[in-house]
Amino acid sequence: MAPIYESAPMYDDDQPPYLNTVIEIRSALQPAEVLAELMRIEREHGRMRDPEHRFGARTLDLDIVAAGPRVVVEDGLTIPHPRMHERAFVLLPATELRPDWVHPVLQRSMAELLSQVVRVGADPGVWRLDEDTVDGRAAGDGR
Repeated sequence: MAPIYESAPMYDDDQPPYLNTVIEIRSALQPAEVLAELMRIEREHGRMRDPEHRFGARTLDLDIVAAGPRVVVEDGLTIPHPRMHERAFVLLPATELRPDWVHPVLQRSMAELLSQVVRVGADPGVWRLDEDTVDGRAAGDGR
């Protein structure tokens, strides 16, 4: 698991910041089956998908960002995630986990994709949290 990052919400600023990370799993399930399981976990944690408020606040948002070198385009599922290369909140933790992973469509490593999104000296709007900060948030201390 990569470190946890905090980011400002995209598209709808009237909500609290998000906490983001990336994990790597191995599974015998097909990608659509993994997605179904992720959506089940979201529902167990109170996630209600509302098509009218796609970018609104949510209790949990689990996505399949990549699946090694695989490219998957199915109804409701595109892997690699179609906007991962635009989002520092995905690229920062993913680069810490797998900096040399190469996007199978764009043919760029995570580190290269990150450098295109976060220019030297630019504020990406994403902050790495230390373990004490994450533990404090889990306990309800907030910022």
